[in-house]
Amino acid sequence: MNENLTLETPFVSSLYSTHPFYILEKNSAASFFEPVVSVHRQGVLGLEALGRAVDPENLGLVDPQDLFRNMEEEDFYLKLGLDRLFRQKGLESFTAFQSRKPRLLLFLDIEPSILEENIVGSGYLIKQIEDYRVDPRRVVMQIPLSAKWDQAQVERFIRIHRRHQLLVCLKDIHAGPSRMKALLELNPDLIKLAGDLVRGLARSGEKKADFRKVVKLAHSLGVVVLAGNLDNEEDALAALESGADLLQGSYFSKNHRESPVLTLGRKARMLFLSERFRRRLSRRAQRNRDLRFRCGKTADYLSGYFSRNPAQGLSEAASSLFRQVPALECLYRLDPQGIQVGEAALNQYHIPGRTRFLFEPSAPGSDHSLREYYYALARGLDRFLTDPYLSMNSGHLCVTAAKCFDNPSGGGFHILCADLNLSKV
Repeated sequence: MNENLTLETPFVSSLYSTHPFYILEKNSAASFFEPVVSVHRQGVLGLEALGRAVDPENLGLVDPQDLFRNMEEEDFYLKLGLDRLFRQKGLESFTAFQSRKPRLLLFLDIEPSILEENIVGSGYLIKQIEDYRVDPRRVVMQIPLSAKWDQAQVERFIRIHRRHQLLVCLKDIHAGPSRMKALLELNPDLIKLAGDLVRGLARSGEKKADFRKVVKLAHSLGVVVLAGNLDNEEDALAALESGADLLQGSYFSKNHRESPVLTLGRKARMLFLSERFRRRLSRRAQRNRDLRFRCGKTADYLSGYFSRNPAQGLSEAASSLFRQVPALECLYRLDPQGIQVGEAALNQYHIPGRTRFLFEPSAPGSDHSLREYYYALARGLDRFLTDPYLSMNSGHLCVTAAKCFDNPSGGGFHILCADLNLSKV
């Protein structure tokens, strides 16, 4: 039966024509696979098993979620049997791939609503894996958080199966508080981002911000980030730029015969995507180098100015320097302990009137010893350029160029700090 089926076969409506019990009784299910790719390694890291019920009447495919969505509490054991059937079909079909490529990972969905106290410790999943002689270290349990689930039982399920070295992936993760909390508390090995967050990523600044928020938390915990549901190159490229480690979706799994643009095979598409990503990284690195070079030249000019005019104070030099260096927003000096010496010179031209009292220059005697640039200079560097940050002196995105030179009043060195407006450097 299965050789006549493809994933392009239309799904049966959620109001299925055949009762799920009949599907279970006839073992009428099939498993298809979607590759999980690593662009950095330029290869397929694993396969996600996509279980489908097969309607015995018309061979239509039914997504398991369409079956489960309509089941009541009294259908619990029917749902449990179907979930185990889909896993069995996935493991059965995967053995052929594992014999050829033993390092492939198998991503298997676990329906979280079946994880009740009397089921969690049954050992059924481990027995299935052993029966098909699949290496448990190569199995990734995918637990969707969009379905009904009991966190205590999910935690227990994860704990039990980690003893057998299975990996854990939380699906449908987004930047909402409940999903971020689950990421923190369940400590998975991987997460798969929700489709709504990934689709249209390239065109949405809000989605990119949420995507990076999740990636930042996941990477801080050592969790691998998988972006699925990718159906075009631009979203795949945006996912890579936003920090995704692994990619998945129809862009990598379908032949796209109907599209003259996507006639390349999966390997060629992956290589093409990696080349575009490499070019973007190269351009970004070049822009960063150019920016640092310009900021460094500006810092050299400012310190050279005061070296040539050691007796001149900041306030006396400021008006001239602000005209000569349009990116310069604020100048101030620190003593060897990081304490501000005298008034900071602020270019008032840069500050909008409505925020003039929200962003004000630091006062004489302010302690800057907790600043990154102070620590770098105090430990022996003679100059330092910070990463971009929001300046509380002006309210703009700035970098601070800091440099040590001799105190014109004597008493060792002091530090000249210049805040530079990034949009004008």
